[in-house]
Amino acid sequence: MRTPLCLLALVAASCTYNPPPDVSLGGPSDRRYAVGQPIPIVFTEPVEAASLELAVWPNENTAYDGEGRRLPDVTPMLASCTVATSPCGEGADVVLTLDEARTGATLDVPPGAFGNPGRPLVMEIRGTLADADGRKLNVVRALPFQIIEPIVPIDDTIDEAGGETEVSTEPIVIHEGPHLYFSDIATPVGFSLAQQFFCDVQVDEATGQWIALLTDADPITGADKNTTDPAELFLDKGEQGFIFTAHGKLTRDDKGLVFKSEPFTLELTIVSITFALRDAVIQGRVTVDTETGLSSWDGQMSIESLYYKTPSLEKVYTEADGLEPAAFQIFELKPEQVPEGMPRVCDAAPCPAGIQQCNLVEGVAWPPANLCAE
Repeated sequence: MRTPLCLLALVAASCTYNPPPDVSLGGPSDRRYAVGQPIPIVFTEPVEAASLELAVWPNENTAYDGEGRRLPDVTPMLASCTVATSPCGEGADVVLTLDEARTGATLDVPPGAFGNPGRPLVMEIRGTLADADGRKLNVVRALPFQIIEPIVPIDDTIDEAGGETEVSTEPIVIHEGPHLYFSDIATPVGFSLAQQFFCDVQVDEATGQWIALLTDADPITGADKNTTDPAELFLDKGEQGFIFTAHGKLTRDDKGLVFKSEPFTLELTIVSITFALRDAVIQGRVTVDTETGLSSWDGQMSIESLYYKTPSLEKVYTEADGLEPAAFQIFELKPEQVPEGMPRVCDAAPCPAGIQQCNLVEGVAWPPANLCAE
């Protein structure tokens, strides 16, 4: 009988798998870096300088087709950057440096190098990444991030003369009503989780406080699972459907309105599989299309942890397991795109009978008095 090679090797050393290096972004857990803030890149072990190559692409949902493939007309913000070619990019202004221990790198991005602040971006690390023994990553690592400007709260305007804080009385004017929410979350479980919700948004124009009521939307038969076409989605208010709420604050910076939610949990059960996105936060910028006049809330969702349960597995995934932020978009619907019977924030009883679950904002009497006129 032949003795397994690994068993023979145990005389001198244990047979253990030595994986190739892996990579992640350091710094803020939501991967939102202030303009001018260096972006830290972290490796699981020392890497060879010549093996490190990265690119930066736009990461809006509109940059991808229904299967999650990048559209052919999308161009990179930074096509390629290595330690040897740094400074990189148009104008040779983006600087990539590797630290002395070769366990981390830094990407210095001048203001405006990747477009306007707040845009969802993704850094791609090439599969050439290798350690000192030549073990290569062999896959592209996609690391979502954003570059943002410091937010000036609406009620914290600084007086230029005396430096004192004054309360701004200028109201926030924003489009309210029916929108559609879409995100596609790449999970550490090994598949992406496409999410569509018909979303009603109401705002307190005096304070900037907002509440969104999101109702499960499922693709109709024959539609792509990642569709963002309201005509290809139906409102699910039945036993498999669910409703949840997000709420937060709108603030101003010198380019317009930005938003951030309070942490919320989204839990859903599909047949025998349960997902729970715990302590999720959505944040980004509100814009209005000059041609259509419709508003859009674009940004990034950060998730503290993902709970995943099947009949044979129960696990909580975190950033250490590869859980990354996801880009999302909430765009305003035209009247003819609004489904009949869509639950609204100002409904006295927005939770229909028979729905799987309906989670409203805790501690808020419904409908919210500050958002809904009598």
